[in-house]
Amino acid sequence: MLTPSDDVNMVEIQGSSERHIRETITVPPNNDEDGYSMRSGSATSLPRTISRSSALEDDSDDMDHSNAGSVNQQLTVDNYGFLCDASDSESFVTLQDTGPPHSRLGRVLGLHKDREAKWIEILSGYNVDYVKHSTRIKRLVGYGIPDSLRGQVWQYLADSHAYRQPGLYRELLSKERLEIYDVIEKDIQRCYPDHIMFYEANGNGQTNLYEVLKAYAHYNPEVGYCQGMGRLVGMMLMQNISPEDTFWLLVATIDKYLSGYYTPTLSKLRIHAAVFDRLLLIHNPKLHRKLVSNDVVPLMYMTQWFLTVYTMTLPWSTVLHVWDLLFLRGVKVLFRTGLAILDCCKDHLLNHCPSNTEILSFLLHIPHEILQPSAILEASKKINLKSSEVEKLSKKAEELGLADKGSSRDTKKLRKKGLI
Repeated sequence: MLTPSDDVNMVEIQGSSERHIRETITVPPNNDEDGYSMRSGSATSLPRTISRSSALEDDSDDMDHSNAGSVNQQLTVDNYGFLCDASDSESFVTLQDTGPPHSRLGRVLGLHKDREAKWIEILSGYNVDYVKHSTRIKRLVGYGIPDSLRGQVWQYLADSHAYRQPGLYRELLSKERLEIYDVIEKDIQRCYPDHIMFYEANGNGQTNLYEVLKAYAHYNPEVGYCQGMGRLVGMMLMQNISPEDTFWLLVATIDKYLSGYYTPTLSKLRIHAAVFDRLLLIHNPKLHRKLVSNDVVPLMYMTQWFLTVYTMTLPWSTVLHVWDLLFLRGVKVLFRTGLAILDCCKDHLLNHCPSNTEILSFLLHIPHEILQPSAILEASKKINLKSSEVEKLSKKAEELGLADKGSSRDTKKLRKKGLI
């Protein structure tokens, strides 16, 4: 097992702008910046009001344009681009407590710029395999990847450029229409509808999302398209990554971290559900007994968690940090995060959820006040997990044939019940 010092703790991320830094960074004590542990700080996000007046163009034969038209309105967005109510301060307040004093902001900005410079140096010439085993890099990711560089760092850590084939993306987009396009078209309307990038029907965000998913359906016909993939692509596009670069990052992410998750039978996800069940039994036997006694198995709730990489579950600042860690440390981060979530929820589950229905409803719609970044941080510190342990348990589950104990019909049932 890893000791706490061997692994990267889940901590709050920092932003790239002065406004964002003012909102999310906790100022460290006066010692070497690579040696302190960040605490989950917090502050009030400043809403931004955006005036928009645009005519949506009818330039795609594949997309439904029933909502297209002239748009003249003001939209208020939070720190991350999500729509919020400017009249209600709670709608744009991050789930934290207090921000750093203004008098210390200059030092915070200095630290942030220094970290940006370090990441630029790393991106300019360090071998990615060396980086992933570097204690210094683990610390830097622990402090938070700067927003301004997050997209570049993710591509670098995933080594997505190694997958790149010049001209292939455009070639895939020029191929014949697939039947799965109809499903993609419906799903993208529901993918981050509250984010400024994807708010407009058939706007640039939805168009880019649609194109990346179309290209992947041709690139990997075994998978085609599966619900949850749109959340991944949307998250990547939010990091100022071009559609083509997003496509190759998606290819690398599914191949390296989520292989087998999106097949018709969810084969690898079923194996990892068995692994998660075993880890929960070891880590929290009392809660495990509670769930088992109510016929609640991990596949019922972790399917949504893992397939969307927590984009439907956690506060957004924590989601970003989970993704940072996933690209650095691999799939074990998904298990640690899931176990940390259950740790935060255990009292409610044990005392206020007497039935299967109530347990599942809660696990699929956990209130964010229970999942504050500081709570997730503290819970994750207690979970020591090695990648080798996940691999060992996965191999055992595979030998037991658990990957085959499911069918596309079972998958449809999960979707019908809203579990994925």
